[in-house]
Amino acid sequence: MEGTVKEKNYSYPKINATQIGKVQQGFDSNIIGQTIEKKAICRKLIAQMIRPTKKPLVLMFYGNPGIGKTETAKYLSTTLYTKGTLLREQMTMVGGDSSVRFFKSTSHSEDSFSKHLLNRTSNVILLDEFALAPPFFQTTFFQMFDEGIYSDQNFTVDVSNSIIICTSNLQSIQDMEKNIDNALLSRFDGFIHFTDFTDEDKKKIAERMINEFINPKNMKKQFIEKLDQTLIMQKIEKALPQLTNVRNIRKYTEDVIADTLMNDLLDN
Repeated sequence: MEGTVKEKNYSYPKINATQIGKVQQGFDSNIIGQTIEKKAICRKLIAQMIRPTKKPLVLMFYGNPGIGKTETAKYLSTTLYTKGTLLREQMTMVGGDSSVRFFKSTSHSEDSFSKHLLNRTSNVILLDEFALAPPFFQTTFFQMFDEGIYSDQNFTVDVSNSIIICTSNLQSIQDMEKNIDNALLSRFDGFIHFTDFTDEDKKKIAERMINEFINPKNMKKQFIEKLDQTLIMQKIEKALPQLTNVRNIRKYTEDVIADTLMNDLLDN
């Protein structure tokens, strides 16, 4: 019949033991320095697998910036849903009329969070810097965290069996209690504290980055020939105690390599 809209439902199944095994097996080669966190995450994935309901698994990853919280969410998404892409919303951008429209969807034609959920290709959902969103927006997620349903003026979206990961740079649960509605906080299934990198962790990260930069896929052969990876690593190692996270290490590694090339190229 002309004008009829057909509704087609798709539900993500629960994750299984094989998928959780893949998460555990590949974790250390993808995420550096979070061994205790790996065990906590796998425990929570098993808890979701065995629970008798379709309630989402809602986790808070917290700790200093740049130590693997977002990368872990990406890793979980690509491992559990190999053909999908992580749905990521940056909550620091929330505020004002445009955000009200995005989360409440005042117009059917406008972009909205519900449309992003409907079009997701992975059942891992990342809400970055969740504690920085105003309380009004935090309350939007009560039913989503509790029952796996997200509703706005136009759509009702089923997010059952999903893995919802919120991140925060706050340092303790007590800090979160001051910034997140306690009724919403009680709906989290777990709080996983990401620990700072050891110097050995930072060395592994630097080695990976050097190999990433000095690689025929990323750098011309004429530049690679001018670089000594051992000397570059020695320079970076001296600075590692002052480099606290992945972003710092990446910037410093990039500068050391660029400085080496500059001295050679500009002198000629």
